[in-house]
Amino acid sequence: MELVVTKDKTDSFDVSLSKGESEKPVVLFAAGAGGSPERYATLLQTIEAAGYTIVAPHFLEVDLGACN
Repeated sequence: MELVVTKDKTDSFDVSLSKGESEKPVVLFAAGAGGSPERYATLLQTIEAAGYTIVAPHFLEVDLGACN
């Protein structure tokens, strides 16, 4: 998978991207707060081998205590 830096007006964030076969659907894989697609490498490699395009954003760690 390729690591791509995506930018908006004020911030940037990392996205892992794997381009599959054009006729296959796109899989948006979100590991959740503080999650990283690298933790799910085996699963994502299996999906990639089946020809799907994968978009997997990297999420920053979140202090859940700050949400209360």
